Amino acid sequence: MGGGSVDEYDDDTGAIQTCLGVTKQGSPCKIRWDLDSFGYCKYHSPLGKQCLGIARSTGQRCRIKWGLNGLGYCKFHASSAKPRRCIAVARSTGERCRITSGIDDQGFCSVHQQATIQTLETERLRPRCKSVMFHTGVPCKNDAKPGYDYCCAAHDPSLPYFSPRLFDSPDKPRAMLEPQLIQLYDNRDLYHKDPLDLTVPGLIQLDHILEKQCFAYAFHGMEFTDPKSDTMYLAEVLRDEYVNDLSNMCLTRAATNQIKGSAVWKFLDDTITGHIGLTQSGLTSFTDYMIAERRDGTRLGRNTTRIISREMGRSLKSCQYKLAEEGETPLLDRLGGQLQDLFVRMDLYAPETEYSKLESAAKSQESGTSDAMTDPNERNTDSNAFHQALSASAKPFVPGQLQSTSSKPTQADDDSDKRSAGSRGKPSAKQKMNAHDRSTLSKDGISRPIDANQSEEAVSK
Repeated sequence: MGGGSVDEYDDDTGAIQTCLGVTKQGSPCKIRWDLDSFGYCKYHSPLGKQCLGIARSTGQRCRIKWGLNGLGYCKFHASSAKPRRCIAVARSTGERCRITSGIDDQGFCSVHQQATIQTLETERLRPRCKSVMFHTGVPCKNDAKPGYDYCCAAHDPSLPYFSPRLFDSPDKPRAMLEPQLIQLYDNRDLYHKDPLDLTVPGLIQLDHILEKQCFAYAFHGMEFTDPKSDTMYLAEVLRDEYVNDLSNMCLTRAATNQIKGSAVWKFLDDTITGHIGLTQSGLTSFTDYMIAERRDGTRLGRNTTRIISREMGRSLKSCQYKLAEEGETPLLDRLGGQLQDLFVRMDLYAPETEYSKLESAAKSQESGTSDAMTDPNERNTDSNAFHQALSASAKPFVPGQLQSTSSKPTQADDDSDKRSAGSRGKPSAKQKMNAHDRSTLSKDGISRPIDANQSEEAVSK
């Protein structure tokens, strides 16, 4: 840029008549119209901004400094300020909308523009949660539940709150539990039954089979004489004896762990506030909550949710059995009742649990005792009657030759007796019978084995 000569000024008014700028060839600019207050045209104005667009021919920034819009683009690059593809996310696929035509200034196509307007209107009418954050004092920005002043039970001051962190155990880090869990589950995912990929960091997470939120929920329905001491006592018992026990831990995919934990939290929270089936999604069961959850475009199938419900049911029943072993404590009995209520509400099931096995064994033992005390004549039915059968290893009868009082037991009978004795810790009925058959009582009441070369008369003498 440079200054002009005296001829560039009007002698009468003193106004600038010609641009003060200098062209690229070094000659003064001859434009005399649309000059700014400094005496420069739009091409040489020092206040002009450069277009933010990129020239396709050179790949460099556009050099135009005039006629720019409010976003800083010239008329040739004005379309660059708008997105070329709709920025909305399709509900059916969960991916970004692929429409590239008719995009408005906000980046939405004609379909999602109307949906966005309706969503904004709905959000204006939807009430916000009335709670205030405890540490910051900032009002909660979440939407309140339908017919409820708060977004969750934790923000309702009228309800007691029990944090799942009560059951945290810093003494059992993942580094200590991971090798044991790999050996316990044979290096397989408990829910998906496939091998664990521990080479990718963050892909596999440590999971509580029965989530800590479940135990926190069980505290809601209990009446405490001393809330603080009773809560700490129960939390200590559960934390050390069961929640962080190896039987309640497993390794699974990160997405599965997050989906399962989120579904448990939402289901239990809606149960406390009474919103099961009343939300917009209309979910009515714990399985529905798990299927509705998504993480990174991943959701759980029916088979996986069925396995999760089964394993959670087994863990819950195992916890009830361990609580029963603690003795007749009213506080623990009430906790066991709350866990049973949770078992029913979540529609869990536990086939072939250790608790059910012991319960069935106790019932069978009681029925066997009652049969032994019953009159044999009254119980002598076809199913209970004893029928003698010839053993396959029995020897043919020869007159004048001493016969063995019992047949030799087979190898299968011995193996069965060993397994039975090892599992029960005492000899089986068949072992006692064989031992009795191999011996006889003498006159002095002492049991002695029979020698094959000795007759029965000699033994009795």
